[in-house]
Amino acid sequence: MVTSRPSPRTRGVAIALTLLVGAIATAVAYWGMCGEPPMPQPSARIAATPARSIVLPHDEPEFAPGPHRQTFLVSCTTCHSSRLIATQPPLSSQQWTEIVHKMIAVYGAPVPPQNEAEIVEYLTSLRNE
Repeated sequence: MVTSRPSPRTRGVAIALTLLVGAIATAVAYWGMCGEPPMPQPSARIAATPARSIVLPHDEPEFAPGPHRQTFLVSCTTCHSSRLIATQPPLSSQQWTEIVHKMIAVYGAPVPPQNEAEIVEYLTSLRNE
């Protein structure tokens, strides 16, 4: 298979055409925007809309009493919502140990090493009730 490089003249024509197309596109975009009506001021838009309020239900699960519940709440709900934690599938003690260790080692969770086992014990007890 024989490949040839484009001649300097061909490259020059390609560059010129690219610049020309870019200039035309810029001009079309500019002139297209000139005919647009001005945007209303934010205060005018707010005043035109009727006042509404939406109240969403507050749904934060309560965690059952168990061994080391307070350690778990202080350590884990600093970064995670209680809803996220409560919706996790039932995991084994080994799986929770790996997850909690990853949170500390990889993501820098502010958990002292002695609390790691306590958190795992509580998380495991949630699904074993």
